[in-house]
Amino acid sequence: GWRLANANAPWCRNRQSGTGISLHALSQYGNRDAAIAAFGPGDHPAIQSVVKGSPADQAGLRANDRLFSINAASLAPVTGNGDKPLDLVLNALESALQDGPATVIAGAERPGAPHLITGQTLCASRFRVLTGGQTNADADGVHVSITAKLMAFAANDDELAAAVAHELAHNLLDHQARLDAAGRSTGPFGQFGKSARVIRASEIEADALSLWLLANAGYDLDRALVFWERFGREKGGGLLAAPTHPGWKKRLTMLQAERERLFATQADQQGRRAPPLLVEPFKALD
Repeated sequence: GWRLANANAPWCRNRQSGTGISLHALSQYGNRDAAIAAFGPGDHPAIQSVVKGSPADQAGLRANDRLFSINAASLAPVTGNGDKPLDLVLNALESALQDGPATVIAGAERPGAPHLITGQTLCASRFRVLTGGQTNADADGVHVSITAKLMAFAANDDELAAAVAHELAHNLLDHQARLDAAGRSTGPFGQFGKSARVIRASEIEADALSLWLLANAGYDLDRALVFWERFGREKGGGLLAAPTHPGWKKRLTMLQAERERLFATQADQQGRRAPPLLVEPFKALD
């Protein structure tokens, strides 16, 4: 997620200041004792992971550090298990970074030394992994969610990036808001008629943009197509596939055509723009 959001930031319409951390809290886990054994004690928001080379990494923040304050504003312990408590922390951090470097007090179990972090401009989305559920992914306009089962299904990082890029494309294209404005139904009847048609169109658009996002981030497009072919064969549903999504064979054909269009654009631009910045990805959809 970091790599995709960072590489495509020059063109994203909606951006945010990122640090390279993901957050979690003990209250999110059903077995508190097991969570403490794995991550350490303390109910303050905790760093789940740090992207290597990111501003947070350079500032010395580490996985399992608890966050106690941002620019001298204390952070409360997290008691809920939904998105909102941690989103509020990320909102506060991103807001602080808009004014320049932010000072974060963090420590493994108690407040430690201050860490000065400078934000990095990214495409606006937050990335998370969900336990349970099916081999699936989702985008809600703010988050890109990948299930642990889908992560296990991906054979390597290039394949996982294909799924993440598709969901990121939904967010970058404001599909949630656009579908709502078009009258998309979220109930059982959303699988039919006009609602199905507008959802299907958004899926095709997200597929196309995802390849450009992947290319700009240096991922292997051939592996992306391998992933979607295997996903279609094993998870595509056959005759029972939802009409909101193209059949997997048609989807693969469209992806292959888009890949060839991308390669042709890249070849045309050789010598005029250094790779991997190929082309403004949103114009590629025109």
